[in-house]
Amino acid sequence: MKASGILTCCVILFLISGNNLLFPQGRPDSLLQEMNRARGVEKIIQLNRLAEEYLMYSPDISIQYSNQALQMAREANRLSMEAEALKNLGKAYYYTGDYRRAENYYLECIQINEKLQDRIETARIYNNLGVLYRSQGLYDKALEYYGRSLEISKELNVPQEVSRVLNNIGEIYKFKGEYGDARLNYEESYELKRQLGDKPGMANSLNNLGEIFNYWGDYEQSLQYYQQSYTIYTETGDRSGMATSIFNIGLIYKDLKNYDQALKNFRESLKLYSEMGEKRGMGFCLDNLGEVYLQEQEYDQAFQYFMQSLEIAREMGTKDSEANSLKNLGKVLQSQSETDKSLEKFEEALAIYQELGNQKGIAEIYNQMGESYCLKTQYWRAIEFFLKSADISFSLKLPGILVESYSGLYKANYNLGRDRQALGYFLQSVELKDSLTDEAVKKNINELEARYQSEKKEREIELKNAQLARQEVELKQRKLIQYGLIGGIMLMLALAATIYRGYRGKQRANLILSQQKALIEQKNNEITDSIRYAQHIQNAILPGAGFLKQHLNDAFVFYKPKDIVSGDFYWLVQRNSYTYVAAVDSTGHGVPGAFISLLGYNILNTTLKENENASPADMLDGLNKGFSERLLHGSPGEQIKDSMDIALCRIDPENMVLEYAGAFNPLWLLRDGQMNETKADKFPIGSYHGNPDRRYTNHGFPLQRGDRIYLFSDGYADQFGGPEGKKFRFRNMRELLIKTQNVPMHDQYLILEKTMNEWMENEEQIDDMLVIGISI
Repeated sequence: MKASGILTCCVILFLISGNNLLFPQGRPDSLLQEMNRARGVEKIIQLNRLAEEYLMYSPDISIQYSNQALQMAREANRLSMEAEALKNLGKAYYYTGDYRRAENYYLECIQINEKLQDRIETARIYNNLGVLYRSQGLYDKALEYYGRSLEISKELNVPQEVSRVLNNIGEIYKFKGEYGDARLNYEESYELKRQLGDKPGMANSLNNLGEIFNYWGDYEQSLQYYQQSYTIYTETGDRSGMATSIFNIGLIYKDLKNYDQALKNFRESLKLYSEMGEKRGMGFCLDNLGEVYLQEQEYDQAFQYFMQSLEIAREMGTKDSEANSLKNLGKVLQSQSETDKSLEKFEEALAIYQELGNQKGIAEIYNQMGESYCLKTQYWRAIEFFLKSADISFSLKLPGILVESYSGLYKANYNLGRDRQALGYFLQSVELKDSLTDEAVKKNINELEARYQSEKKEREIELKNAQLARQEVELKQRKLIQYGLIGGIMLMLALAATIYRGYRGKQRANLILSQQKALIEQKNNEITDSIRYAQHIQNAILPGAGFLKQHLNDAFVFYKPKDIVSGDFYWLVQRNSYTYVAAVDSTGHGVPGAFISLLGYNILNTTLKENENASPADMLDGLNKGFSERLLHGSPGEQIKDSMDIALCRIDPENMVLEYAGAFNPLWLLRDGQMNETKADKFPIGSYHGNPDRRYTNHGFPLQRGDRIYLFSDGYADQFGGPEGKKFRFRNMRELLIKTQNVPMHDQYLILEKTMNEWMENEEQIDDMLVIGISI
């Protein structure tokens, strides 16, 4: 190879390395790569993950992946994956504003979750439906679904779900003007989220609490809540939350008539919402931009913003936003002395607010209608509306709206020559307005904002310094690499002649190596594909969820292979009036274990076919003999000393009798809070030739309604994990099952799964896991 060629290769390698450092792949790209490599069930999982990843950033792409996952899940009859795809479709269509489709997908998802008896997911979808109805202004319907979700979440003791629903219920009370109840729900939700360390949830509750205090005119407390929420959203990178906090701070500036700062906040928030395609947030920003321009008497610009927000509200079917935009359009017409047209808009808005039960909105409209009647010199009619607004505002503690009511009452009474009444309302108006715009309050607000901006700058400086330090380290590393390359190139130039002589031979060797590498990769791929196909075969012979539901009604199977295929397997057969169930643990795991499991599954079926009324002990005797004969069939040098542990029972539901036999694996019966263990015989399947006269013991006992039966292998109990890296142990497994005895079987399955995932954390799974639970 020529020296120039060596130099070129080195430079290319350096640039490739640099590009990998500068442009790391994002999570969606990595998920896409995994999805493209995946096959079968694994591909459905990856499609659902991609759909969830794109929900907030690109709902349209999320819909594409969800539809692919839905179609494949239905073809594979994977109900849980079908439900996941339906949930993602519901969320994606909600974000695009297509509420009808979102509702249909959510309802279909609930039906499947009820079939699966997945009550936690059912509660979550009920909550999503509540959000859907809330967005359409159907508050009573939203409360109904939130209530269902809250009831299930509390019953299952899932604090994360409880806190989420409480927050959403608080929102409904806020929209209905019941601010005390809203605050209580928000505070209870925040406390649960704080205990859980749920930072995004905490930020959301802080934003909502800030909104309540803003309504009450407590701007200092409100601003503190908004700033705290913005800080958390910034730390977690939640751009939607950041936009909401920025918008809410803008509302305070608008109320304090600091219009320049308010406009800055609303524009910044609108930019973020627009980039994310969040139309509801865009509508809020447009409405408030219009309100600022209205205050500054730029009526044409205000009218344009209000029309844009009205278009979005009607497109999305959000009634409360539609009413707000109509109210603001009426205010523009009112400011231009088109009082009759303004009253038409106000009456349209009033009808919507009354339909929704939005008391705050009703109070605002009454004030505006009073103002229009003042312009028409119909002062007694105006007083009627101002008094209605004052009654609502006083009861709801809405000082900002009450100030407008008192000001209107002063104006109307003054024009009627009712000087004493006018003076009284004037003094009340001034006193209340002073309390809202007190200079001390403004000063505190400014100090809070200044301190917050100072802290924000300090964090930005710290971040910038950290980035500079990192860049300096990277620069040093690059210089070292460059110096090393230069030194290496000089050395290569000196050795170029020697390299060239050996080049031809080395090229031939490299060609051979590359061919061998390609062959190895091809074989590895073939082996992996074969193992995955073996997994499909193994999964195909195991009973599915429908078969379990049909014959055991209320049961679960926790089945987690260590590798792609498993040495553990479960066996379920219905014969005559009996239901046979077994949990089997073959020697080893992976491919060798899978071969043993397939052999055992076949022998169990053959044994029962030869004796249709076989007892559990008969089944184990037949399995022991058949398994031993097949493995010891070859010459002495080829004999395999593998075995099986098994727990097998026969359930007679008509006579409520249970029979059991076991090889090393016991049977647990949970009754009235007590776990009773029936011990197994201490010799394994596969030991027939060592002692052909030995027989397994048949145990029989009556069943009671409410009994729970558990069969299992040793994989769950033997798994290492926890803070000290120890085994989970059967004692902890037994206590976990007793502790959760009152939850439905599917929920108990979820608890077993969650507990083991948390126990393992970063530990590698050491064996196949199998636990079968049956409720009588």
